[in-house]
Amino acid sequence: MAKNLRIDEISAKDLMVTKIVTVGCDGLLSEVIGKMKKQVFHELPVLDNDGRYMGLVSLDFIIKRRNLPMTARVRNLLSIPPEATEDDNLSALAEKMLMSGVRALPVLSKNRLVGIVTRTDLVQVLSSVKELKDVSVDSIMSHYPLSVKERDGISKAKSLIRELHEQIIPVVDDSDRLTGVVGIKDIAPYLWGVKTLEKDGWSNGESYPPNIEIKSVMHRPITVPLGTSVGNATQLMSEHGITSVIVVDGNKPVGVVTQLNLIELIASAKKREEVYVQITGLSEESSFQFDSLYTIIQNSLQRIAKVTVPTFFSMHVAQYNIETGASKYS
Repeated sequence: MAKNLRIDEISAKDLMVTKIVTVGCDGLLSEVIGKMKKQVFHELPVLDNDGRYMGLVSLDFIIKRRNLPMTARVRNLLSIPPEATEDDNLSALAEKMLMSGVRALPVLSKNRLVGIVTRTDLVQVLSSVKELKDVSVDSIMSHYPLSVKERDGISKAKSLIRELHEQIIPVVDDSDRLTGVVGIKDIAPYLWGVKTLEKDGWSNGESYPPNIEIKSVMHRPITVPLGTSVGNATQLMSEHGITSVIVVDGNKPVGVVTQLNLIELIASAKKREEVYVQITGLSEESSFQFDSLYTIIQNSLQRIAKVTVPTFFSMHVAQYNIETGASKYS
C-alpha cells in the first residue's frame, strides 16, 4: 500500500480478506474451537444452509460462558455485529468495531458475504496514514498496566484478562522487571476440556484450570521505549504477528499499546460536526472558571467521541458557600 495516504483514501475493499474461513450454523462448538486454534482467529462468520451470512461466533463469548458443552450448536452462539460495506473508510470501520466490541467485521454486498476486515487489517496500514503515523504511543497507551508474577497460576492471568478485557498481561519478576507476557492464547489450551471437580466449593460440572505457573506458558515480550511513534510500533507488531506491545522505561513496564488503543485512535480521527456546549449556573463574577471547564469538557468529549458521535453537551454549575467568601462549585 502507498505511503502517506489520508484516512478517507483507504476503504474496506482495500483491506478485506476475500478467502474467508466460515462455519455452518449447524456446526458444533468443537469445530469452531478447532478452526480458531488452527487459523488463530477470534471470530468466525456463520452461514446458513444456503450459504447466507447469519452472524459471527466469537472466542470472547465462548470463554465467558463457563459450561458450554462441546456439542453446542453454532446457531445458539451467534452475535450480530454491524455490517461493513466495501466503501466504508478506515475511520468508519474502526468506529463500527468500537461500537460492537468485535475484532472483525463482515463485509456484505447485496446481502452476500464478500469479505472480512479485522483489527489487524486496520492496524497494519497505520504506518501509511499521514494523519496518525507520527503520533506518540505515550498519548494512546494504557498507563501503568496491572501485571502478574512469574510464579502466579494461570487462573490469575485468566481473571485479569477477563476483568480488564485485555489480550496480554505483562509478567514481572520480584523486582517488577519485565520478563515476559501472557495472553489468552497461551492459557486457552489449559482452560478447554479440563477435568471437573465435584467438591471443595466448586459446583458440579464446572471446569477449573490446572495449577500451572505463568512462567511455564508466558512468551518473550516485544517492547518499545517511551516516545516511539505509532507508525514504528505498528510496523513492529506486524513483523512479529502480535496484537500488543509493552511500553517500557528502562526494564520496567509503564504502558501497553493494544490493537484496541490503535482502533480508538483511528476512530477519533473521523471528521465530525462541531459540538454545541452549554454551561449554565455561573455568575459574571465567576466567569473566569469557563476556561477551566472548557478544558475538562474538551478532554471528556474526546473520550466520548471514540465510542459515539456527540452533538450537544449541557452542564449546570451550582455555586455554594457564597456567604463565607470561599465559594465552591459542583
